[in-house]
Amino acid sequence: MVRLRYSPEVTLGHLIQAVTLAVMIGGGAITSYLSLRADIAASGERATKAIADMNARVLVLESRREMDARFQLETRRDLGRLLDAVSDLKVQLVRKQDRSGGGRP
Repeated sequence: MVRLRYSPEVTLGHLIQAVTLAVMIGGGAITSYLSLRADIAASGERATKAIADMNARVLVLESRREMDARFQLETRRDLGRLLDAVSDLKVQLVRKQDRSGGGRP
């Protein structure tokens, strides 16, 4: 069985191990921080693009709504004109029948 002994001696091997451990932990922390910053920046860019896309869609929908409202207004106006024309035609036909004596008893 191996017995462990504590020795207060510090050798070059111990120093190299301590420096290696510090560099590994520090390098991992720095790498993680830089990776996290890159991920946050990419997420921000995606969010900005998504917001811009949504704004564009809203603008398109608003313009379509305005065009639809204008179309409905024009259609109602034209339909009113058409109904007036049909009414005038009916009146003219009735007058024509009355003049020609072809009216019903």
